[in-house]
Amino acid sequence: MTHRRAILAALLAGLPATAFAHHGWGSYDAQAPQTLTGVIERVVFEHPHATIWLKTPDKTWEVVLAPPFRMTNRNLPGSALKVARRSR
Repeated sequence: MTHRRAILAALLAGLPATAFAHHGWGSYDAQAPQTLTGVIERVVFEHPHATIWLKTPDKTWEVVLAPPFRMTNRNLPGSALKVARRSR
């Protein structure tokens, strides 16, 4: 029984560090929003966050979105994020 408690304690001790390391939004500035116009080149709609690659005239931006369940709850399901067709 003591062995199980030690394993459980070790697992629980690692959770806060993992959660903290995951959210690195230090460069996000809510006071300076950006508006980007372009075409979606790639979509990844999976956990932990949905991500799109948006091609603008200057560069391609990697845009990290909310988790898929939150996007869907806010009426933006993965099916709404379409990769632009490439012209021939």
